[in-house]
Amino acid sequence: MLNEIAKKYMDQYGCRFKGSQKRKFREAISHDFEQLGYKVETDTQRVKLSRVNNLYVGSIKQAKYVFVIPYNTPPKVFWFKNRIYPQDGYKQMRRMFFPRFVPMIAGYLVLLALLYIIPAFLPASIATYFFIFVLLYLAALVVFIVRGVPNKKNYVNNSASIAIALDMAEQLSPSQRKEVMFAFTDSNQVHLSNGNVAFQKYLVANNKASASMIMLFCIGRGSQISYQVGRGLKNEARDMQKAYKGTTPIEIVQMGDDRKAEGILRDFSKAMMISTGDNEDGSLMVEGCATGKDHSVNMEMVERISESLVAFIQKNRK
Repeated sequence: MLNEIAKKYMDQYGCRFKGSQKRKFREAISHDFEQLGYKVETDTQRVKLSRVNNLYVGSIKQAKYVFVIPYNTPPKVFWFKNRIYPQDGYKQMRRMFFPRFVPMIAGYLVLLALLYIIPAFLPASIATYFFIFVLLYLAALVVFIVRGVPNKKNYVNNSASIAIALDMAEQLSPSQRKEVMFAFTDSNQVHLSNGNVAFQKYLVANNKASASMIMLFCIGRGSQISYQVGRGLKNEARDMQKAYKGTTPIEIVQMGDDRKAEGILRDFSKAMMISTGDNEDGSLMVEGCATGKDHSVNMEMVERISESLVAFIQKNRK
């Protein structure tokens, strides 16, 4: 069943960048969860000049655990190698400089050439048409700088996590489903967490600001599984580790306030993150996200993670 879910949300709804793409995804995932008896709620807020559409599955009043899955997909990165560090916000911001800004600078240099160099070699008869071309190029450059362009394949970031959430819901019994909530948050990257901010406001409004958050982010490739643990969830991480039946080693990392401050978990007081990747100088690194290379996952690892989370929930019922 997980393979069918993964195919649907990795391929058919694998790009969730434009508003229309995200809307179609929300409609599809809402239908799938409603078929399982879940109540689904869309929460629309404006955060930092951005319109955020979060999707909440289940009841926050009854939930013992809340699984948070960022569902929007990142803009495409035009760089030789793109490495992201889902559990290290400081390192992510440092490493994103060249992949993000060098293509912008190159685009600006091309614009200067179009304005000041090429016109000197053009006949006057086509100058008007060339000026129209320059205006179109300028408009495209502005869109590229402000919004970026969609990346079509996003298996690890973050379609596999979406598939895990739905697979978990299918495996849980009706009574167990009442104790688990899924929050699909919008407009999230490691350095930007508008969807999480909106969700935190929702939690405060429902007097559940201290609820236990388990974020599934960047799962599906790599040589290790990492549980980055915040305040109060270390025992839960150990229980999940014991429930895991796969062969991929699991590392439990205590998250200090310094690493949390610039990470995607900074908006939650009691949270942990599950990610997979490779170790790079003590930080979990995922290669190929936000590029055309994000088109494969280790399905055996994904299945074992889903099974371990279900086993954890079944063992830790209220």
